[in-house]
Order: sequence, then structure tokens, then C-alpha cells
Amino acid sequence: MGFTGSATNPVASDLDSFYDRAINCYSSASYTKLTQLVIQSNMHFEQYQVMKLLGLEEGNEQHAKAFEYLLNLIEMVAKRLIQDGVTNLFNAPLTNIQYLSYIIAKEMPYLFFVPVEKRIKQTYEEDFLDSDLKVLTSACRFNENWIITYLLKEAFSAIKNCGSCQ
Repeated sequence: MGFTGSATNPVASDLDSFYDRAINCYSSASYTKLTQLVIQSNMHFEQYQVMKLLGLEEGNEQHAKAFEYLLNLIEMVAKRLIQDGVTNLFNAPLTNIQYLSYIIAKEMPYLFFVPVEKRIKQTYEEDFLDSDLKVLTSACRFNENWIITYLLKEAFSAIKNCGSCQ
């Protein structure tokens, strides 16, 4: 998978958009403590633990394929960051890393988002009637998509440590 920005590779297109908007990331306030903790920590999960956190079963072929797709997607993003001159995730803006994690999560919404029903109260002044409108939205399963940040950090480190593997 290369970064062509085509309709067949929406992540590449989103990454191009990410770089276009990265300069303005500092202007939007964001809570990034968990992102910082994940990047700076020495925590390590085994593959089966990450799969379990994502709700995937290790012996299920479809789950294994979905997990492999996720890992390939994250590896592609890590390689792109390295190609673009990012030398260390510790020094990258946390809001940018958080945004990248969100872009990756959007590729697999069934793993990273849960449906949430919201009620919107509507008042009609002329009839003095109140009614509720139910709207189905989605919310992130993981605060700050920390699991993606963790996998991105692992992929980034593996590629940087490999050197000739790039």
C-alpha cells in the first residue's frame, strides 16, 4: 500500500490532509495525557493481549485477518512518518499523534467505536409541545485511541531499530 491519496486508500488521503492541517493542530485544545503516557511508557503487550483488548479472538480466522490489516495499516503510517523526517515520537506533537490514531480508528470503526444513543429535546413554541428526538452517534471505545497509539509506537520503534528494513 503506497500513499497515493486515491479513493482505494483513504488513509493515504487522510494522511495528506493530516499534513496539510498539522500546523493548525496546536490551536485546538485536546486532552493528551494518556497519549503522552503511552508514548513515554515502557509497557508491553503480547499480540494475544492486544487482540483481547480489541475484542478479537485469536483462533478466529476473520479476526486474525482484521488484526493483520490493522497492523499493516499502522506500519504503513509509521513508515510514512519516518520517510517524512519524524525521528522520534517522543518529540512529535501529541495532538498530531492523537489525530493519526483517530484517522486509523476511522478505517476500522467496528473495532474502535461504539454506538451511542442521544436524545435531543425539541420544543415547538407555537404548539407548546415537547418531544424527544433519538439520534444514534458513535463514541470512541478507547480514551484517546490509546491502543492505536501504543501499536504505532511499537511499529515506529521496530522500523527505526531495523534500519535497513525501511
